[in-house]
Amino acid sequence: MHSESPQLERLYVEILMSLSPGERLIMACRMYDTAKQLVIAGIRMQMPNASEAQVRARFFLRMHGTDFTPEELAKILRELPNMQLDS
Repeated sequence: MHSESPQLERLYVEILMSLSPGERLIMACRMYDTAKQLVIAGIRMQMPNASEAQVRARFFLRMHGTDFTPEELAKILRELPNMQLDS
């Protein structure tokens, strides 16, 4: 979090640090789940007729597309079951 108010940012960090590691992990997992739902909803809005395999492939690309070279991405998508980019 970045805040224009250093005092607010310190309070935010203080609240986070008061949580146990397990509570922070649960919080992070919930944030990831929410982000995943939002990304999938966006894909479905853009591609309303997409198959589940197409949605999975597009989700993978949105979340990890910049982590790999184009060649690595093509290999991953070819080898993972139930993923396709064909529209």
